[in-house]
Order: sequence, then C-alpha cells, then structure tokens
Amino acid sequence: MVLTLVILIGFSWIVQAIFSYFQMKNFNAEFIRLRRKGKVAIGKIKGKISAGTIVLICIDDNLEIVEAKIMTGITVFAKLRSFKEIEHENLLHINEKIIDKMNPRKKKATKNAVKNYCSFKEVIS
Repeated sequence: MVLTLVILIGFSWIVQAIFSYFQMKNFNAEFIRLRRKGKVAIGKIKGKISAGTIVLICIDDNLEIVEAKIMTGITVFAKLRSFKEIEHENLLHINEKIIDKMNPRKKKATKNAVKNYCSFKEVIS
C-alpha cells in the first residue's frame, strides 16, 4: 500500500514536471515572438491559494501597446491568451475606465508590468 502511494506520487510529480516544461516552452516562445516586435514589460501576481497571473505587454518606441498576452491559472494547464483590452493604449497612461473593468488579478498584474517597466527605465537612465 505504501509502495503504491509512493509510486503514484512519483508518477504525478513526473507528469507535473512534463506539463510545466511545455508551459514554460510556450511562455518562452511567446516572449521571444513579442520581443522581436518591440520591448516587453512583464507583470506578475503570485497566487498562494488563488490563481496567479502573468502579463506580457509588448510596446513600441512611443510606449504604445502593440500586443498583450495574459496567463491566469493555478495549474500547469494555464496558457497565454490575448489581452486585447489594453492594446493600442499608452503603457504609462492606460485609460482608467479600462482598468476599472478588469478583475483584481488582471489589474494588479498590469500595474505591476507598468511599475517594472518604469523601474527598468530608471535603472538604465
């Protein structure tokens, strides 16, 4: 009985590692694709019990959001999806009406991306 439980836990861990590998592979491919279009700001909110959220925001030289992707979830089955609500906005001046309509996780992750971009610009200036 104990051996069966140990084998089951080990098998589950291996399957989870495989799914995590494919999730990270997908994330990295999307990041590289966005990076070829312009600069990418990344925002994240870690969820301890609730879902975590990661936002990738691709911007041009005028800080206009060219494309945005979002990943929200608890499991390794979460994937990056389009985040069209903020596209064609200025990164530093996203319309407050748009931000108010977002759920709390999206809002925090988006604000974290803006904060990270500003911190990065401050460091290299």
